[in-house]
Amino acid sequence: MFLLIPFYSYNKTIDLKIECLSNIMKDFKKIMLDNGIGLYYSRRNFNLIYGEHEINFGSAVEPANRRGLAHCLEHLTFKGSKSFPSNRRINKAAAKIGLNLNASTSFTYINYPIEVLSDSFPTAVEINADMMYKPILTNKSLEEEKAIILHELKNAQDGLPFQRGLLFNKLFFSNTPAETLVIGREEDIRKISLGDAINFHSKYCTPANADFYMIGGFNDRILKKTIKILERYPGGVPQTEFKLVLPKLSGNERVCKELPNINYAYVDIVFRTPRWIDEEQRVLPIIRNLLGGTGSKSLYQEIREEKKLAYEVGASLFNDSHFGNMDLHFSCQHEKIDDCISLSLNLIKKFNPSESDIEEAKMDIRTGLARKRDSPHQLFNMFISEEKDGVRYEDYEKQVMKTTKKDILDARNRYLQGYHQIAILRPKMN
Repeated sequence: MFLLIPFYSYNKTIDLKIECLSNIMKDFKKIMLDNGIGLYYSRRNFNLIYGEHEINFGSAVEPANRRGLAHCLEHLTFKGSKSFPSNRRINKAAAKIGLNLNASTSFTYINYPIEVLSDSFPTAVEINADMMYKPILTNKSLEEEKAIILHELKNAQDGLPFQRGLLFNKLFFSNTPAETLVIGREEDIRKISLGDAINFHSKYCTPANADFYMIGGFNDRILKKTIKILERYPGGVPQTEFKLVLPKLSGNERVCKELPNINYAYVDIVFRTPRWIDEEQRVLPIIRNLLGGTGSKSLYQEIREEKKLAYEVGASLFNDSHFGNMDLHFSCQHEKIDDCISLSLNLIKKFNPSESDIEEAKMDIRTGLARKRDSPHQLFNMFISEEKDGVRYEDYEKQVMKTTKKDILDARNRYLQGYHQIAILRPKMN
């Protein structure tokens, strides 16, 4: 139930505090709430409202011997809260409005998505915010969730994606908090206490360390109700943003792990690249597109089609405000590992695309960005990325389109000719 009160104070707040954001989505606006939550919103002609409530801290700030704490706390918020004091009450309230309860934890955030019809949105925010800011934390619920997480961990450990991620992180993020996967380590999960969960929550899971995003079909009444609900919760103390610093490479690095019950080897060749916020990064999507596609300059064409050495072949590019990397990856028979690595590195060394290749890659990138803008979910994610990382997609697209062959060759020489890291998962040999 919502109490209707005069909204002149909210109107005044909105008029004074609104900031227009993003030159690609000019109708996104920002309001700083009194308790520190940054509220970002855009009215769109959608049938639903899409929201995300995000704590801007994740596994990166966990104590070194409590890896998995942030993810564990995320689980605990679903056990009950002040206004919905049991998991059953939370689920029943969510089911009444068609809210699919979910959450995710990453290295840098704990995120709670919302996707409901517009009239149901304030109720969804009420459920969501109470779970986040007023969870009921008990020893009983902690031990129950630890058992569930340990079961999840055991199941994941049997899977190839987990093992590849584990090996990749150990190599690329060595001696940093990101070396451990977000789910944590078994020995650390077992040691998590109620005090650990309470301390982490009271320090980081507060409005002063949170942002709220909403996009869709809503009117002033829904916006004001949302603000009123979010401002119920005390702000807390803003925490210093975590910055990840990778150790410098002094040479090429290679790590290999043998696994039973796999038939092929899986290889990642990783080069460090600029962060998303660095202008030099704009050249790399073209290189990734050319190497990871199916054209004449691609790994697929060279390794799979011509040499018949590998099966799954590709290239990926990841970057955020902390770091960037280009990953060449493939799966092959174990006796062909060295041949595939040699061919991949040689292809990078000789990489010299034609002007027509470059134009085709640019068109593919433009098409991909247009596809994102046509999707409510993707549009939403683009805006969040713009706000968090400070890079505008419209500027990004223009810079990519202006990229010359000289820019590409310069980037190749600067980032793809130096030290690299190789992670190999291979079948266990008898």
